[in-house]
Amino acid sequence: MAGAFADLLVIPALCDFYQRYPQIKLDIGVGDRLVDYIAENVDCALRGGTPKDQSLIARKVGEMKMHTFAAPFYIGKFGAPKHPRDLEDTHMSVGYLHAQSGKVYTMDFTRGDETIEVTPNYVVSVNDARSYVNAAITGMGVAQCPRFMVKEALEKGDLVEILPDWVSEPIPLYIVYPQTRHLSNKVRVFVDWLAKLVQDLKNNEMPEAKAPEKFRKTG
Repeated sequence: MAGAFADLLVIPALCDFYQRYPQIKLDIGVGDRLVDYIAENVDCALRGGTPKDQSLIARKVGEMKMHTFAAPFYIGKFGAPKHPRDLEDTHMSVGYLHAQSGKVYTMDFTRGDETIEVTPNYVVSVNDARSYVNAAITGMGVAQCPRFMVKEALEKGDLVEILPDWVSEPIPLYIVYPQTRHLSNKVRVFVDWLAKLVQDLKNNEMPEAKAPEKFRKTG
């Protein structure tokens, strides 16, 4: 799974999983790279976007609404873009590299009946969600991402939402696993737990990190 999902969604809730299923051990791989599920013995993965690999079984577990943000430092220096097309010309974005193609993702915007796809003008691009957000915080350009990824930055005032009248097409979230691999009961338990976690994210219920009772200090 991507680092942002691991750090902000799954890891904070793992103590809940451990308390429910203490007999299950988890090996979590973090990253957006291509995975050979069979050779690497991967049971399942959480992916954003509609899977194109026909050898995988995909279970849709939710969607991510995308919003557009910029740092106050950036806005103070360059002003706030007034229209999405500004991101192709007079403004800069942080580029996000597609793991497979190596090309920067486009940004889409919709307002009423008008839909625009923007190829962002950028001076830096990254292939990790955490680096993407951090680059936006430092003022390297505009970023488009789910709100949960920038929750802390918004609360601190490190980022503000821009172009609020324009919405972006939600990105579907899927749990995928190979057709040739039968899901064990342990994997199925984790998949169901992860699906519920994503649903809670949709309902804006961010998990809070809690230490298991077993590891808490007493007295």
